[in-house]
Amino acid sequence: MSLFRYQWAGPLDILMVIPAGQHCLFRVLRTPLPQPTNQQLTQLQRQQLQQSSVLLSSGNDGLLRFWKLESSKCDLIGVFRRHQSGINALDVYAMQDRMLLVVTGGDDNALVLTNYLITEDNSVVVLEEQILNSAHSTQITGAKFLSPRGNWLVSTGVDQRLRLWQRVAGSLQEHCSRFSCIPDIAAFTCWRQELFFLLPDHFTLKNNEDVVMVVGGEGLDVTLYVAKAEEAMISQTGYYLA
Repeated sequence: MSLFRYQWAGPLDILMVIPAGQHCLFRVLRTPLPQPTNQQLTQLQRQQLQQSSVLLSSGNDGLLRFWKLESSKCDLIGVFRRHQSGINALDVYAMQDRMLLVVTGGDDNALVLTNYLITEDNSVVVLEEQILNSAHSTQITGAKFLSPRGNWLVSTGVDQRLRLWQRVAGSLQEHCSRFSCIPDIAAFTCWRQELFFLLPDHFTLKNNEDVVMVVGGEGLDVTLYVAKAEEAMISQTGYYLA
């Protein structure tokens, strides 16, 4: 695994090469380390927390790895078996008090949602996990948190289904699903729209509730879902963009 630094219109500089095992890597994500909210920290401690982050990597061995990334080094701090085989989908929601909510999807058709705690001595502890062994009828290739609170997420797979899930009382419940016209889905992402409004003296940025979902495979499907509650999002017909 290689880490690079890039500045706009500048060179691509390699920062470090990290031995990540003999497996093939499928997904790598970076997330800031959530700062504790109930502790009095010195200015130096706050700066150290702001400069540190966590890398998550997954591959064809079914293992999820946690790396503590700092300015000059990257250390492996945790390894967890999440799936029987390859992990194709990975997303993370940074909570508070050094907790991370991670969703993974794999070749075993399973969707796994796990709450991790990064302790002060940089070890990783599993607080809670939810496993759906048959979330899709084929391998899962994409999963993303939809809600800013982490209680709604979307998954997709080779079965050409977009499924909307809700975290309710410690379990994952399917709310609805939608068929995608894209065969052999290999990639998925979604984001909330940000709109610029022109006021008399300046532009202002407003967060909108519209969501864009992009499905990629043998073709590309870009669909806009207009402002609705999460539970009504993909159960309604979206506006096909591309």
